[in-house]
Amino acid sequence: MKNWSSLKVLIPILFLFSDSCKEQEDYEKTATIKFDITDATFNEDVTSVKVAVSLDYIRNENVIVKTNINIKDTATYRDIDFQITPELLIKPFNKTSYFQLSIVNDKQIDLDDVIELTMLAPQNGNIKLTNNIAEQNFKLIIKNNDLITSDKFQSDLTWHRKNPADQVGLVNLNLYAQTNVLFENGVITDVGDTFTSSEELNAFESINIFEKNPDQPYYLVVYFNLTFLHDIVTYTLTLNGFGFTNKNFGKVLADTDVGSAIFYGPFYKTGNKIIGAGRQSEIVQQFHLSKEQLDDLGFTKR
Repeated sequence: MKNWSSLKVLIPILFLFSDSCKEQEDYEKTATIKFDITDATFNEDVTSVKVAVSLDYIRNENVIVKTNINIKDTATYRDIDFQITPELLIKPFNKTSYFQLSIVNDKQIDLDDVIELTMLAPQNGNIKLTNNIAEQNFKLIIKNNDLITSDKFQSDLTWHRKNPADQVGLVNLNLYAQTNVLFENGVITDVGDTFTSSEELNAFESINIFEKNPDQPYYLVVYFNLTFLHDIVTYTLTLNGFGFTNKNFGKVLADTDVGSAIFYGPFYKTGNKIIGAGRQSEIVQQFHLSKEQLDDLGFTKR
């Protein structure tokens, strides 16, 4: 009986030792990391998305996972359409963590946004990427929920730095609609009066001209307000409504262009119709005025 009693004590110890060895063996194995799903589609009004990343073996150390952010179309920009921290932490003794991605529910009338996250090789020595290439990538489609209406002409201004995936919080442009603008021989001689403006700080500007507003010529003005970066800025001005459907204008600006403005127009409004200077919506004149020219003409937006 004494021997059997000793054996009963020994058996749990042996199992505990066995489990301990198994965990130690698992830590020594090379763990594989992957995205749990490879694609998803959400409407623009879904404000938060969690993207799961998993290991096939738990680790007894912190695992840092980084990604590249790939913009898959020409009208999707970080901080304008979405926000993300491109790095996550899987804590010790956990298999899963999540990239947190925020969707910006803006008023911009545009196409669906397409973003792809590509996982980078982990820095931990005993972790590798999955061999399945598809599971190394996650594609997110953000469905646009803003529609063209019949009672307004909408102008949307977005911009990005040289790399569209870079944050643009230190760059700012403003958007204006001017009336009573005068030009002679292809040169603007009077910047006119501001009819409406958008001066937000979130890398997106939008103004509307409604059917009830006066029938008169209008100029749209993109004003390069400021930048703290020595970088190239590219903007896109998109027109919708009153004869326009996703009509885009754009320009590349350097930091030396801060304080300058680009005038587009004139746009002749008649009821719920607007046509460009050449009597067709596709023909619109552009005037690039330097900071010095704007100062001389009294355009004092800052």
